[in-house]
Amino acid sequence: QRNVVRLFEEADARRAVIFIDEIDCLFSKRSSHDSDSTKQIKAAFLGEWQRGSRDVLLIAATNHPDCLEDAFERRFDDLVLVDVPTAEDRAQLMREVPCSPEELEDFVRRTERYSSSNIERVLKQARRAPIRRAAEQVGQRRHRHRGPLRRTLSDAARS
Repeated sequence: QRNVVRLFEEADARRAVIFIDEIDCLFSKRSSHDSDSTKQIKAAFLGEWQRGSRDVLLIAATNHPDCLEDAFERRFDDLVLVDVPTAEDRAQLMREVPCSPEELEDFVRRTERYSSSNIERVLKQARRAPIRRAAEQVGQRRHRHRGPLRRTLSDAARS
């Protein structure tokens, strides 16, 4: 509770922006399983937020908006839904990776509920795959020959 009060006091003094990621962890819908400390923190946060100055901007993010406490949600002036990418968006993101039309269609189908950051992670791995394969080929040949090979990764990729 003291940390919540300090947070808002500091924010008021500095005309700050408070950003809280995964706010659903703190402000999920109330349940009989909430501990007393959780209830106190929620109450302190809501009270400080209401008492706070108009110079504080609170921004919260969640991947589970349906789990948020209604009393918390009502206090926001604006709610913005940033949904997962559409099939067209996912196909556009994939255009930077060389692939066949069948692979593109498979990618779009398999990433239906992925967020943009999850898709970026998959694409990063896809871009590194040729390097990994080439490194594995060089490693396998080195092991088989029991001696160093003087080949480049591009040589390995071509063979």
